[in-house]
Amino acid sequence: MQLNIQLNVETPVFLPFDYNYKLASNLYHLILKSDEKLGTNIHNGDDFKSRIKLFCFSPLHSKIMEVKQSTTDNGDSGLIFKGASSFRVATPWPELLNALGEGLLNEKEIRVGSQIFQVKDAKLIKPPVFKETMQWKPMRHGSIVTGWSEKQTKKKIYLYPGDNNDSISIESVLQRNLIHKWYRLCEIRQDIALEWSDVSHDVKRIYSEKDITIGFPPHGSDISFRKKLHHIKESPVRSWYAEVKIRAPIGIQRLVYSAGLGQMNSMGFGLVEAF
Repeated sequence: MQLNIQLNVETPVFLPFDYNYKLASNLYHLILKSDEKLGTNIHNGDDFKSRIKLFCFSPLHSKIMEVKQSTTDNGDSGLIFKGASSFRVATPWPELLNALGEGLLNEKEIRVGSQIFQVKDAKLIKPPVFKETMQWKPMRHGSIVTGWSEKQTKKKIYLYPGDNNDSISIESVLQRNLIHKWYRLCEIRQDIALEWSDVSHDVKRIYSEKDITIGFPPHGSDISFRKKLHHIKESPVRSWYAEVKIRAPIGIQRLVYSAGLGQMNSMGFGLVEAF
Protein backbone atom coordinates (compact mmCIF):
# COMPACT_ATOMS: atom_id res chain seq x y z
CA MET A 1 0.00 0.00 0.00
CA GLN A 2 1.11 3.54 -0.72
CA LEU A 3 -0.31 6.64 0.95
CA ASN A 4 0.05 10.06 -0.69
CA ILE A 5 0.28 12.89 1.84
CA GLN A 6 -0.57 16.39 0.63
CA LEU A 7 1.11 19.26 2.47
CA ASN A 8 1.10 23.04 2.38
CA VAL A 9 3.28 25.83 3.71
CA GLU A 10 2.07 29.37 4.30
CA THR A 11 5.56 30.83 4.03
CA PRO A 12 8.62 29.35 2.26
CA VAL A 13 10.28 26.51 4.17
CA PHE A 14 14.02 25.84 3.97
CA LEU A 15 15.39 22.31 4.50
CA PRO A 16 18.99 21.13 4.21
CA PHE A 17 19.57 18.57 1.46
CA ASP A 18 19.99 15.80 4.02
CA TYR A 19 16.67 16.01 5.85
CA ASN A 20 15.85 12.27 5.65
CA TYR A 21 16.60 11.48 9.28
CA LYS A 22 14.56 14.43 10.57
CA LEU A 23 11.54 13.44 8.47
CA ALA A 24 11.87 9.78 9.52
CA SER A 25 12.00 10.84 13.17
CA ASN A 26 8.75 12.78 12.85
CA LEU A 27 6.99 9.90 11.10
CA TYR A 28 7.97 7.55 13.94
CA HIS A 29 6.78 10.18 16.41
CA LEU A 30 3.36 10.30 14.73
CA ILE A 31 3.07 6.49 14.83
CA LEU A 32 4.09 6.50 18.51
CA LYS A 33 1.50 9.16 19.40
CA SER A 34 -1.23 7.14 17.71
CA ASP A 35 -0.20 3.66 18.88
CA GLU A 36 2.38 3.72 21.67
CA LYS A 37 2.98 -0.04 21.73
CA LEU A 38 3.44 -0.32 17.97
CA GLY A 39 5.56 2.84 17.74
CA THR A 40 7.87 1.77 20.56
CA ASN A 41 8.29 -1.70 19.12
CA ILE A 42 9.09 -0.50 15.60
CA HIS A 43 11.52 2.17 16.75
CA ASN A 44 13.53 0.23 19.30
CA GLY A 45 11.79 -3.04 20.16
CA ASP A 46 13.51 -6.42 20.13
CA ASP A 47 11.39 -7.53 17.15
CA PHE A 48 12.55 -4.61 14.97
CA LYS A 49 15.89 -3.30 16.24
CA SER A 50 18.42 -3.54 13.38
CA ARG A 51 15.88 -5.49 11.30
CA ILE A 52 13.90 -4.70 8.17
CA LYS A 53 10.84 -2.64 9.12
CA LEU A 54 8.85 -2.98 5.86
CA PHE A 55 8.25 0.76 5.81
CA CYS A 56 9.53 3.38 3.39
CA PHE A 57 8.86 6.95 2.35
CA SER A 58 9.76 9.19 -0.56
CA PRO A 59 11.46 12.59 -0.51
CA LEU A 60 9.30 15.69 -0.31
CA HIS A 61 8.22 17.21 -3.61
CA SER A 62 6.85 20.64 -4.46
CA LYS A 63 5.91 22.15 -7.81
CA ILE A 64 7.56 25.34 -6.56
CA MET A 65 10.89 24.22 -5.15
CA GLU A 66 14.15 26.14 -5.31
CA VAL A 67 17.72 25.00 -4.73
CA LYS A 68 19.75 27.25 -2.46
CA GLN A 69 23.52 26.97 -2.88
CA SER A 70 25.72 28.60 -0.28
CA THR A 71 28.49 30.86 -1.49
CA THR A 72 30.61 30.20 1.63
CA ASP A 73 31.93 27.06 3.30
CA ASN A 74 29.88 27.68 6.44
CA GLY A 75 26.69 28.77 4.70
CA ASP A 76 23.46 26.80 4.42
CA SER A 77 22.66 24.88 1.24
CA GLY A 78 19.41 23.08 0.68
CA LEU A 79 15.89 23.27 -0.72
CA ILE A 80 13.21 25.93 -0.39
CA PHE A 81 9.62 24.65 -0.53
CA LYS A 82 6.74 26.95 -1.45
CA GLY A 83 3.01 26.27 -1.45
CA ALA A 84 1.64 22.77 -2.07
CA SER A 85 4.00 19.84 -1.43
CA SER A 86 3.62 16.10 -1.08
CA PHE A 87 5.35 12.79 -0.38
CA ARG A 88 4.44 9.12 -0.12
CA VAL A 89 4.79 6.43 2.49
CA ALA A 90 4.49 2.71 1.78
CA THR A 91 4.13 -0.49 3.78
CA PRO A 92 2.38 -3.84 3.34
CA TRP A 93 1.36 -3.60 7.00
CA PRO A 94 -2.15 -2.07 7.43
CA GLU A 95 -1.79 -1.43 11.17
CA LEU A 96 1.32 0.66 10.60
CA LEU A 97 -0.32 2.74 7.88
CA ASN A 98 -3.46 3.22 9.99
CA ALA A 99 -1.39 4.39 12.96
CA LEU A 100 0.49 6.89 10.80
CA GLY A 101 -2.74 8.13 9.20
CA GLU A 102 -4.34 8.63 12.60
CA GLY A 103 -1.26 10.48 13.81
CA LEU A 104 -1.40 12.79 10.80
CA LEU A 105 -5.08 13.54 11.37
CA ASN A 106 -4.50 14.31 15.06
CA GLU A 107 -1.36 16.42 14.68
CA LYS A 108 -2.37 18.04 11.37
CA GLU A 109 1.27 18.83 10.64
CA ILE A 110 4.62 17.33 9.68
CA ARG A 111 7.71 18.66 11.43
CA VAL A 112 11.08 18.34 9.75
CA GLY A 113 13.43 19.64 12.39
CA SER A 114 12.12 23.09 13.27
CA GLN A 115 10.22 23.49 9.98
CA ILE A 116 6.48 22.82 9.78
CA PHE A 117 4.31 21.60 6.90
CA GLN A 118 0.52 21.60 7.31
CA VAL A 119 -1.17 18.31 6.40
CA LYS A 120 -3.98 18.95 3.91
CA ASP A 121 -4.96 15.42 2.89
CA ALA A 122 -3.84 11.79 2.89
CA LYS A 123 -5.17 9.26 0.37
CA LEU A 124 -4.33 5.73 -0.63
CA ILE A 125 -2.84 5.46 -4.12
CA LYS A 126 -4.52 3.04 -6.50
CA PRO A 127 -1.96 0.24 -6.98
CA PRO A 128 -0.78 -0.74 -10.46
CA VAL A 129 -1.85 -3.94 -12.18
CA PHE A 130 0.71 -6.43 -10.92
CA LYS A 131 2.36 -8.64 -13.52
CA GLU A 132 5.30 -11.02 -13.51
CA THR A 133 7.36 -8.53 -15.51
CA MET A 134 7.28 -4.90 -14.40
CA GLN A 135 9.38 -1.77 -14.72
CA TRP A 136 9.92 0.42 -11.68
CA LYS A 137 11.56 3.75 -10.98
CA PRO A 138 12.16 5.73 -7.76
CA MET A 139 9.65 8.42 -6.93
CA ARG A 140 10.69 11.90 -8.04
CA HIS A 141 13.83 13.03 -6.22
CA GLY A 142 14.12 9.51 -4.78
CA SER A 143 16.90 6.96 -5.11
CA ILE A 144 17.95 3.43 -4.16
CA VAL A 145 20.73 2.22 -1.84
CA THR A 146 22.58 -1.03 -2.61
CA GLY A 147 25.69 -2.00 -0.71
CA TRP A 148 27.51 -4.75 1.13
CA SER A 149 30.23 -4.97 3.77
CA GLU A 150 33.54 -6.72 3.27
CA LYS A 151 33.94 -9.54 5.79
CA GLN A 152 37.52 -8.77 6.78
CA THR A 153 37.60 -4.96 6.78
CA LYS A 154 33.85 -4.36 7.41
CA LYS A 155 34.17 -1.58 4.85
CA LYS A 156 30.90 -0.57 3.20
CA ILE A 157 30.97 -0.99 -0.59
CA TYR A 158 28.22 0.68 -2.62
CA LEU A 159 27.13 -0.84 -5.92
CA TYR A 160 25.62 0.88 -8.96
CA PRO A 161 23.87 -0.32 -12.12
CA GLY A 162 26.38 -1.80 -14.54
CA ASP A 163 29.09 -2.41 -11.93
CA ASN A 164 31.34 -5.42 -12.45
CA ASN A 165 32.25 -6.64 -8.97
CA ASP A 166 33.97 -10.00 -8.58
CA SER A 167 32.55 -10.57 -5.09
CA ILE A 168 28.87 -9.69 -5.54
CA SER A 169 26.60 -8.05 -8.11
CA ILE A 170 24.04 -5.32 -7.64
CA GLU A 171 21.42 -7.72 -9.03
CA SER A 172 22.27 -10.24 -6.29
CA VAL A 173 22.03 -7.55 -3.59
CA LEU A 174 18.55 -6.53 -4.78
CA GLN A 175 17.39 -10.15 -5.08
CA ARG A 176 18.65 -11.06 -1.61
CA ASN A 177 17.08 -7.96 -0.10
CA LEU A 178 13.67 -8.80 -1.57
CA ILE A 179 13.81 -12.35 -0.20
CA HIS A 180 14.73 -11.00 3.25
CA LYS A 181 11.74 -8.67 3.04
CA TRP A 182 9.53 -11.59 2.11
CA TYR A 183 10.76 -13.47 5.20
CA ARG A 184 9.94 -10.44 7.36
CA LEU A 185 6.45 -10.15 5.87
CA CYS A 186 5.87 -13.82 6.72
CA GLU A 187 7.03 -13.17 10.29
CA ILE A 188 4.96 -10.01 10.80
CA ARG A 189 1.82 -10.73 8.76
CA GLN A 190 1.81 -14.25 7.41
CA ASP A 191 -1.83 -13.86 6.40
CA ILE A 192 -0.87 -11.15 3.89
CA ALA A 193 1.93 -13.30 2.48
CA LEU A 194 -0.51 -16.20 2.08
CA GLU A 195 -3.00 -13.96 0.29
CA TRP A 196 -0.34 -12.56 -2.05
CA SER A 197 1.17 -15.95 -2.91
CA ASP A 198 -2.08 -17.93 -3.08
CA VAL A 199 -0.69 -20.91 -1.15
CA SER A 200 -2.00 -22.57 1.99
CA HIS A 201 1.21 -23.49 3.86
CA ASP A 202 5.02 -23.05 4.09
CA VAL A 203 4.67 -19.58 2.53
CA LYS A 204 8.04 -18.35 3.83
CA ARG A 205 10.05 -20.72 1.64
CA ILE A 206 8.11 -20.61 -1.63
CA TYR A 207 10.37 -17.93 -3.19
CA SER A 208 14.12 -17.77 -3.61
CA GLU A 209 16.60 -15.45 -5.31
CA LYS A 210 16.39 -17.68 -8.41
CA ASP A 211 12.75 -16.62 -8.85
CA ILE A 212 13.77 -12.97 -9.31
CA THR A 213 15.47 -11.47 -12.36
CA ILE A 214 16.78 -7.90 -12.15
CA GLY A 215 17.68 -5.76 -15.17
CA PHE A 216 18.42 -2.14 -16.00
CA PRO A 217 16.89 -1.04 -19.32
CA PRO A 218 19.56 0.70 -21.41
CA HIS A 219 19.08 4.10 -22.99
CA GLY A 220 21.01 3.88 -26.21
CA SER A 221 24.06 1.68 -25.77
CA ASP A 222 24.57 2.33 -22.04
CA ILE A 223 22.71 1.93 -18.77
CA SER A 224 21.52 5.34 -17.65
CA PHE A 225 21.69 6.17 -13.94
CA ARG A 226 22.56 9.01 -11.56
CA LYS A 227 24.61 8.78 -8.39
CA LYS A 228 23.72 10.68 -5.23
CA LEU A 229 25.55 11.37 -1.98
CA HIS A 230 23.70 11.83 1.31
CA HIS A 231 24.55 12.10 4.99
CA ILE A 232 22.42 10.27 7.55
CA LYS A 233 23.38 11.27 11.10
CA GLU A 234 26.66 12.57 9.62
CA SER A 235 27.49 9.20 8.00
CA PRO A 236 27.87 9.22 4.18
CA VAL A 237 25.35 7.16 2.21
CA ARG A 238 25.52 6.67 -1.56
CA SER A 239 22.50 5.94 -3.73
CA TRP A 240 21.43 5.86 -7.36
CA TYR A 241 18.45 6.67 -9.58
CA ALA A 242 17.65 4.39 -12.52
CA GLU A 243 14.83 2.42 -14.06
CA VAL A 244 14.70 -1.20 -12.91
CA LYS A 245 13.07 -4.10 -14.74
CA ILE A 246 12.00 -6.98 -12.51
CA ARG A 247 10.70 -10.38 -13.48
CA ALA A 248 9.30 -12.12 -10.40
CA PRO A 249 6.17 -13.76 -8.97
CA ILE A 250 3.23 -11.45 -8.29
CA GLY A 251 3.79 -11.66 -4.53
CA ILE A 252 7.29 -10.23 -4.91
CA GLN A 253 6.05 -7.44 -7.21
CA ARG A 254 3.50 -6.48 -4.56
CA LEU A 255 6.33 -6.36 -2.04
CA VAL A 256 8.37 -4.06 -4.30
CA TYR A 257 5.43 -1.65 -4.41
CA SER A 258 4.71 -1.81 -0.67
CA ALA A 259 8.19 -2.09 0.88
CA GLY A 260 10.54 -0.54 -1.68
CA LEU A 261 13.74 -1.61 -3.39
CA GLY A 262 17.19 -1.83 -1.85
CA GLN A 263 18.30 -0.88 1.63
CA MET A 264 17.62 1.88 4.19
CA ASN A 265 13.97 2.15 3.16
CA SER A 266 12.89 3.44 6.58
CA MET A 267 15.33 6.34 6.10
CA GLY A 268 13.65 7.55 2.91
CA PHE A 269 15.21 5.40 0.16
CA GLY A 270 13.77 2.92 -2.32
CA LEU A 271 10.10 3.85 -2.65
CA VAL A 272 9.22 3.17 -6.30
CA GLU A 273 6.36 3.49 -8.77
CA ALA A 274 5.50 1.35 -11.79
CA PHE A 275 5.59 2.85 -15.27
